[in-house]
Amino acid sequence: MDVSAALKLGVLQQGKVLAGKKGVNRQIKAAEVMEVPDINEWLTEGILIISTFYSIKDLPKAQIEMFKALIKVNGAGLIIKVGRYVKELPQEMYDLANKHDMPIITLPLDVSFVNVLTVLFEKIYEEKKTNQIEQLQLMNKLVNTEVKSLNDFLVELSSITKENVYFESRDFRLISFSKTEKDKRRKNFSFLSFPQSTISSVEYKKYMSINDYMIENDRMIIPVDEAGERIGYLNIILKNSKALVGILESSRVSIKKQTKLLFLKDRYEIEKRFFQESQWIKDLIRKKKVLDYSSISNWLNLESNHLYGLYALDFFSLEQSIPEIISNEKITHLLYKKIYKVIDRKLPSSLLFRSGKYLYGLYVCNDRQSRPMMIEKIHNVVTQLDRELECDIYCGISLLHEQLTDIDKAKDEAKLALRMREDICINDKIIIYEQMGLNKILLKLKNDKDVLHFFDVTLGELKFNDNENEELIQTLDIFLEENGNHSKTSERIYIHRRTLKYRLNKIESILNINLDDSDTRFLLYLLLKIRKLNSA
Repeated sequence: MDVSAALKLGVLQQGKVLAGKKGVNRQIKAAEVMEVPDINEWLTEGILIISTFYSIKDLPKAQIEMFKALIKVNGAGLIIKVGRYVKELPQEMYDLANKHDMPIITLPLDVSFVNVLTVLFEKIYEEKKTNQIEQLQLMNKLVNTEVKSLNDFLVELSSITKENVYFESRDFRLISFSKTEKDKRRKNFSFLSFPQSTISSVEYKKYMSINDYMIENDRMIIPVDEAGERIGYLNIILKNSKALVGILESSRVSIKKQTKLLFLKDRYEIEKRFFQESQWIKDLIRKKKVLDYSSISNWLNLESNHLYGLYALDFFSLEQSIPEIISNEKITHLLYKKIYKVIDRKLPSSLLFRSGKYLYGLYVCNDRQSRPMMIEKIHNVVTQLDRELECDIYCGISLLHEQLTDIDKAKDEAKLALRMREDICINDKIIIYEQMGLNKILLKLKNDKDVLHFFDVTLGELKFNDNENEELIQTLDIFLEENGNHSKTSERIYIHRRTLKYRLNKIESILNINLDDSDTRFLLYLLLKIRKLNSA
């Protein structure tokens, strides 16, 4: 009910709006007669104050301050009998009322405040009762209607409570939420993040001991169990929805049941999809033939003349921060669900499977000219996963292959690209196989016995175990990277050219070589590159 509707009720029809007429659409949530001087602690949003100003009848400044306090809490308005104890209100009150659209309403002196309160309370009660019935009907509909996912259920529940609703795992990591609305407990809404405050062992025990539900501060907490084991906690914020507590209490069993079923449904669907895709790819690699998985085959349109490749994703930093993300099957599906959500939107026609430490995805191109656009899409996937999972994700991309049966080669290429990043400490997010250049060859040579023997024979005189020889090796390395340029080498290692000349002469003497020879410099450059790979 707004102020304009209230002025159509009973004795309030005799009311007259003196100022703040544009605010008659303000909602009335409560009404109180207030005659004490200090009413600040009683003020709440949407309150309609009814007063004679008796206690402050001779204090214009106090009258103004009280009205300012009403404006500050976003009240509904002020009803006052002008002419009884207060002959005239301060002009500043009228100015404030018009500026902030806060209605000031006067009533005839013979109108009883009891009659005013009676018609207001009857209307407010009627509206609240109607609202509760509507909310109860919505709740019944929600818990008895099939919802597609846990997230959809939380969004629907939030539309009833008008507040945030979120589901946390048993160790309080965020799983799903309706909106990113901060509260006392949680300010971070990134996937699998912890609450803002540290969970103490006492608080953890208190949560684990909840059997049915708990009302705490600004929320209702409903634990969700499955097969006698705690899955997590549903947090229903009640900051402005205290009246909903009774409805939520009566519906808590159904809410808990829906939350559990939808969580398990999400897990089953993701695990089923991932298993089917993984099995299809692994059978393809092992048996070198395309098996008849009708849904996957039709989806990939295998009859067309497509080209195929793989991208490999490295989630090492995420696995370091959340080790159980891969080892615990009860939450592993949450990672895959997040990845599928991003991939389905940005990179359709992609199958996922895991092999060793990497997660692989199949990508399909109509022709070789469309590959740069596909690489850009993969880059967008990595960027978004980086942001949503709050970790560093790296990606290696294979070449395109004409036959699906060559996908094992693509797997080796994507894996090799990521291995190169690890081995030589490249910080690029995306490593494309064909752009690996010399490093691709070096990776294959790094453990070759003949190469290692040649390395010992050629650089064996320089023992890499004392500071002086390490200094010589560093000087030689920079000198070769700068293509034998003395000036640039001196600048990079901050030494005088005479010092550089001395070091280079010493290297030539120890190794019995001539650094002016281009073949010698090239050979040393390769050997030092291999040394870096083996020491990385």
